[in-house]
Amino acid sequence: MNVSVFDTAQIPLRCSRVPITLASVQRIRLIRKLADMLNGVNLSKLQVGDVAVVPEATAVMLIREGWAELAEENDKDRHPG
Repeated sequence: MNVSVFDTAQIPLRCSRVPITLASVQRIRLIRKLADMLNGVNLSKLQVGDVAVVPEATAVMLIREGWAELAEENDKDRHPG
């Protein structure tokens, strides 16, 4: 499932010094999920293996926390079995 996590009420803007724009989004693959929320970001609609388009600041935070990795543009969605 490709999901856009673009609800600005859920984005921790304190993670970034630059405003989030459409040009500063990243495709990530969720590789670990320990909760539905992480630092104010709602991940309840995502499952491990899902690819999501998120603001760059959110992508950096999820990658640093070990919850996500950058997804290749040609990556296919993987649903855990």
